[in-house]
Amino acid sequence: CAIFPIFMLLLKLTSNYYLISKFIQYRREGIKMHLKNSIQTIFVFCTVIISSILLGIMTFLNVYQFRNTMETEVQDMLSAKSSEISTEFSNRLQRIAGKTDALARMISTMPAYDMDFAFTYMRQLVQSDPMVFGSGIWFEPNAYSAEQKYFGPYLFKDKDNSIKLTMEYSTEEYGYQKFNWYKDAMSTPGNVVWDEPAYDEVTNTSMLTSAA
Repeated sequence: CAIFPIFMLLLKLTSNYYLISKFIQYRREGIKMHLKNSIQTIFVFCTVIISSILLGIMTFLNVYQFRNTMETEVQDMLSAKSSEISTEFSNRLQRIAGKTDALARMISTMPAYDMDFAFTYMRQLVQSDPMVFGSGIWFEPNAYSAEQKYFGPYLFKDKDNSIKLTMEYSTEEYGYQKFNWYKDAMSTPGNVVWDEPAYDEVTNTSMLTSAA
């Protein structure tokens, strides 16, 4: 009879040990699972952070490279356009210089100054190019007529784009002989000279003058 209580006690102790062992085993497995989940979480977090940093760096490099490429392309485009405009402008100035030279040669070879013919030619010259504002002939003092010291007829585009004739340059007060374009043309016969841009008080216009 005394053996049975001892047996029961041993059985109870064994059961308690088994439960304690299971509890410890589950506890260990829970800790392992928790550590495993924590490690996975940390790994995922680090992966996201590193990926974000790499993506940001790649985006910055792509934007920087794209900006440099665009700046280079824009600079090349502007340079090419500037060169094109400069060449076109230079060509137009050369054509205008050719017309100035032709007018000077025509007037200088006239046996008698036919001003109607000259005005027709000058009117066509002014209308030939939007850049041409006017055209004039300035004779040396008394060269056109012994009775008229100053003679400098000038045809120009009025505000309504019509061609007008003015004789306001043919005065002693204006004195066209004092201007560089006149003096340079007289000192270099057979050549076309360009004066610096200047404001003309007669026509109230800023202009660049070619003379021959």
